[in-house]
Amino acid sequence: MRKQRINFRISPILIVLGLGLIVRIILGFFGTLKLDQGTFIAWSANLSENGFKDFYQGWSDYLPGYLYVLWFLGKIRGIIPDVLLYKLPAILADLATGFLIYKIVGKLKNSKWGLI
Repeated sequence: MRKQRINFRISPILIVLGLGLIVRIILGFFGTLKLDQGTFIAWSANLSENGFKDFYQGWSDYLPGYLYVLWFLGKIRGIIPDVLLYKLPAILADLATGFLIYKIVGKLKNSKWGLI
């Protein structure tokens, strides 16, 4: 009986995105706008404790879409440091945007162009 070899190859875009994630996580602990982050943390805590009903009674100037993200972050707060937790949605959105650009350029040209 012959043993079959399984070729396992990681896509170059996954390597690029993985390295990007690692770099962004490391740098995520630096260069925070304390006022903005404090506001997001306060809103997040308020939403997770009190819900959405009276949220706009106080001062807030964000549309509801991101508030759902803040509500979720408030529910999982404490798993990782706040300085990174509240940057994570932007980091993940940046990685998703990079992947979408890679796919679009890959269709228009080829996958090597997408990595540039």
